[in-house]
Amino acid sequence: MKTFTTLLLCCILLGSKCALAQDDVQPLGYKMVVKQNLLSIQVYQDDNGAPNLDCYRNWNFICWFRCDPSQAKTVGGVTYVPIVIPETNNLIISTAWTKSGDPIGTSDYDQKLWILKADFEQYAVNYYPRFTSQLAFGGLTVPFRIRPAVKSTPSTIFNGDFNVGSYLGYRVSVANSFGITVVGAIGISSLSQNASNNTAITDNSGQSMFALTYGGGIIVDWAKKFQVGVIVGADNGFDKLSTTYLYQNKAWFAISLNYSFLTFTSASSNSQNASGTPATH
Repeated sequence: MKTFTTLLLCCILLGSKCALAQDDVQPLGYKMVVKQNLLSIQVYQDDNGAPNLDCYRNWNFICWFRCDPSQAKTVGGVTYVPIVIPETNNLIISTAWTKSGDPIGTSDYDQKLWILKADFEQYAVNYYPRFTSQLAFGGLTVPFRIRPAVKSTPSTIFNGDFNVGSYLGYRVSVANSFGITVVGAIGISSLSQNASNNTAITDNSGQSMFALTYGGGIIVDWAKKFQVGVIVGADNGFDKLSTTYLYQNKAWFAISLNYSFLTFTSASSNSQNASGTPATH
């Protein structure tokens, strides 16, 4: 009983720590989303910390950019925000624009530019690196398990037992949306014991047995919500019923479809393809 209490407290504490450790992948900046009837967004050069309204260029929607809305400036009653289109290899020095209507070009990368604050608020969305990876941990729930036939059991048993646990894994995602997580997990389960799965029970009575649950698997998710995956694990019972439990430390399988196995939190993040090169949609 002391061992069970210790393990249960460890799972609860780890789960509590996970709940407080939210650290999602941070966006690199913003991108403009083309919406219906949106022909162009006007961009202005910088002139000593303010937009030069003599000429403008049109946004071509292929670049992502950085923006600090807190540095907004109002000119003639209209508010503008500064942006920078990052390009680490840009060696072209921008010159003064001489006419309006040209598209943004490579010479405008790494230069301070200005756009209407209203356009930024209406059309800008977060831009994430194409590929990200995270060391992730959180809560793991496996409500239903498929146990292969063992000894006298005539066929596979499909059952549901109470359990609570935590996982540690590594998630690789595309654009912070589609992700694949490889996990290892540990937890506590309450297992129903009866004549069909425990040789010590010979009548129609039923009992419960606490067990240490351990395992691992692969989870595929969309935006960390819709999840499809496979978990393989086993249960190690604690009390005297464990010695006659047919599934003691025997592998079980769990398949998830449209059910959240994982409660996502992350210990750290490591973004890749974040060199600053403008990306296309």
